[in-house]
Amino acid sequence: MKDFGIMVFGHTRASILGDLLESLDRQGAIEFVDAWVDGYQGKSDLKNKVQITHKVVDSYKVGVRRYHHGQLGFRKMMLQAMQSAVHNYKHILFLEDDCFPSRDAVAVFRQELETYENDPSVFSIYGHHFGMAEDEGVCSRFQGWGWATTSEKLALDRLLLHV
Repeated sequence: MKDFGIMVFGHTRASILGDLLESLDRQGAIEFVDAWVDGYQGKSDLKNKVQITHKVVDSYKVGVRRYHHGQLGFRKMMLQAMQSAVHNYKHILFLEDDCFPSRDAVAVFRQELETYENDPSVFSIYGHHFGMAEDEGVCSRFQGWGWATTSEKLALDRLLLHV
């Protein structure tokens, strides 16, 4: 099991996925990326867009590429990625293609995961773009800008290990 993985999700928005990957590359984190790209299921209107997305991912030295030929849909792809992550990574960061990470996002997520790794009252760490700290210590404003957790917490008493 590797210590850290970044699960990145894409489909037809190659440009914004490229921006996300560029940010991760500039942070020295591109090797941790486990890229999940949904397919086009023979739909000609999606084929070119998905192929362009593949080219964008292929232009980076990501750790793992997972290109689906069918069209799973985001929810099913996310569940499959979670199951894979539980088996492969101790600490996991999840980023959809439109979750643009700030220049120090990976370092911040990794530090926060280590801080709360053994705290059973905290399931996951969320990123957001508000640019301000939470006064009460718990974020009352939820707008996911990426999230992270540990494989132990994500396994939910090993439920995802057997899905």
